[in-house]
Amino acid sequence: MSLRLSIAVFFAFFSAVALAADALPEGIAARLAAVMPGESPDSVREMPVAGLYEIRFGAAIIYISADGRYLIQGRIMDFETNRNLTEEAQLVGRRAILDGLKESDLVVYSPKDPKHTITVFTDIDCGYCRKFHQEMADLNRLGIRVRYAAYPRAGEGSESWQKAVNVWCAKERNAAMDESKAGRNIEKKACDNPVTAQLELGGQLGVSGTPTIFLEGGESIPGYRPAADLAAIVAQAAEARNAQGQ
Repeated sequence: MSLRLSIAVFFAFFSAVALAADALPEGIAARLAAVMPGESPDSVREMPVAGLYEIRFGAAIIYISADGRYLIQGRIMDFETNRNLTEEAQLVGRRAILDGLKESDLVVYSPKDPKHTITVFTDIDCGYCRKFHQEMADLNRLGIRVRYAAYPRAGEGSESWQKAVNVWCAKERNAAMDESKAGRNIEKKACDNPVTAQLELGGQLGVSGTPTIFLEGGESIPGYRPAADLAAIVAQAAEARNAQGQ
């Protein structure tokens, strides 16, 4: 399913009304132009709360009053339906971002017949990331396909960043990742690579530590989980999405 189509299908589940950019109330349009010149939101929705609009940039959500005077950051709950409207919107943004990742820019470990796919932002030098990697065979055996994205926490130009570049520039990325996760040095490399872009992308998704695991629905799990526990979480999340028709 394309990104645009997946977003459209998900928004159809909402009772709020999605608006085109040229249909924005004048106050909101003026405020966005003033505080974020040249930036266009990914979506704008009129909320069930009178006079309030949801503005989404990627996975970041803000709310603005129709006259553009008030900006609200926080979560909106619908107590009648027990829905977290903010979290639902964030999931839409995350799913769009994750679906947009090119497989050729990732390091992928897949069983023959995967049941589920997770995307993991990882740091070569992170101890819990290495612990997670040690269970890769168990994850694959449990039907979990793992897509690694780079998130060197020390930032661009750091030793961890260079180690990630070495992996992503290696001819055999999976073998290079295995070696690096085992604490062994691999050949220093330089090439066009997605490491810095993925580091920035992690920031957009709210990643602050590693490993950070994203499920197929955009749900995030911070930190390490044993393979069996993670497989159960993934399956339960998939069942919940199926029950909601997502």
